[in-house]
Amino acid sequence: MALASEIGELADVFRWVSNEKSRATAVDKEIAESVAHELADVVMFAFEFASVCGIDVASAIESKLKINAERYPIDKAKGSIVKYNRL
Repeated sequence: MALASEIGELADVFRWVSNEKSRATAVDKEIAESVAHELADVVMFAFEFASVCGIDVASAIESKLKINAERYPIDKAKGSIVKYNRL
């Protein structure tokens, strides 16, 4: 629940703004530190969750990248928003 809460706090910074505005917001000197702190909270809770669940985060990432590479081959998926089962 804490992880979801922190994700919400991070997302709140960017709510209701366009993609262009969100990029500018992320690097705005007055906002960037707050964004960094919220992201740090998200990452800390995610690592704590992984620890409690016995998940090796590096291995999980490596495994997921392999799955994504198979599901979304570059020659079929690049520039597409189509889900892997429809490529």
